[in-house]
Amino acid sequence: YNVCNQGDGAGFKQYWETHGLLDPGIDPYARSLALFGLPVTPAQLSTNAQGDRVIAQWFERARFEWHPDKPEPFRVLLGLLGQETRTPAKPNLTGRIVYVSRAMNNNDLYVLDMATGTRTRLTNTPEDEIEPTWSPDGTLIAFTVDDTMRNDIYVMRADGSRRTRLTRGTMEGTNSAWSPDGQRIAFVSWNAEENTALFVMKADGSNLTRLTAPTGTVEHDDPTWSPDGQRIAFTAWGAGDAGTSDIRIVNADGTNDRRIAWGGGFDWDPAWSPDGRFIAFASETGGSMALRVASTEGNDVTQLTYTTFDIADPTWSPDGRSILFEDATYLDDGDSDGHVVSGLYVMPFEPSGAPAPQMRLFEHLQESEVSWAAP
Repeated sequence: YNVCNQGDGAGFKQYWETHGLLDPGIDPYARSLALFGLPVTPAQLSTNAQGDRVIAQWFERARFEWHPDKPEPFRVLLGLLGQETRTPAKPNLTGRIVYVSRAMNNNDLYVLDMATGTRTRLTNTPEDEIEPTWSPDGTLIAFTVDDTMRNDIYVMRADGSRRTRLTRGTMEGTNSAWSPDGQRIAFVSWNAEENTALFVMKADGSNLTRLTAPTGTVEHDDPTWSPDGQRIAFTAWGAGDAGTSDIRIVNADGTNDRRIAWGGGFDWDPAWSPDGRFIAFASETGGSMALRVASTEGNDVTQLTYTTFDIADPTWSPDGRSILFEDATYLDDGDSDGHVVSGLYVMPFEPSGAPAPQMRLFEHLQESEVSWAAP
């Protein structure tokens, strides 16, 4: 990122260039580079440790704040680094995650105990088991089985036993999501023309209801329930300008379909926070990929990550303090199957968008599609 240069007064760029190390033996650029480091974020509106909304830019070893109401020498101030970066929040590593792994050259489901690091394989079949999601009480897992001929929603116990198929006949399904009371499952299906829509069924596969209508131009995907069970957020592919995608919310009875977040590019994979205040989602704008969060009213969008890899499938920790997400980068070569090569990362949730440490869960690159349950 470039060092930001505000239009009035001494901006971040001038401050960076003139307030480096006091060492006449090296040139000014090297002094500034040694003291502050390179910028690691763009200039962005954020909340500082005092609760003020300010324009701030993070560097490798500093945080600049812009205070235009102050006199000239003090318009650029260093943020309260002691409170904001020296003891950053740590990601919450409790509970269990269920995820997809291709470690054995087939998509199978595993469970990881976040506290102990114990991994348990749940499926071992010729089919691909993908898109797992925990029931609210952590006793069941819904998932998709792709046998190359069709896709169906299944449910099994948390130990992999009592596998039960829910979608049958002409009704296929993917991307299942449990309602907060565990009584219903939202999922994606499609008609004969392969136009997708959202459906809801009881947890035993009965009482099928369509929530959204297939249009032929907009594809509906990635449902996620609000914690109170009243609304469902989802991805609408092709709904934005120039065929891009956005995040929408619909009432659980199919009424009041509306857009809540769209940054001018592609937004997808929404995940509702446990307290109901935020929706995390993957986003691409101008070729830049990021994890972002929006208020449920859609009037406040905050960028959380500044990485070089693709982002997908965010999921919240049960207490809402951490977010786990996927590096969904495609390999250009060296991967004969052409599948996504992934890494799973977890980070504490900082509502202000302040940079937070990211921790990788596995050393290899074969894990994806995660759901997080309480211990």
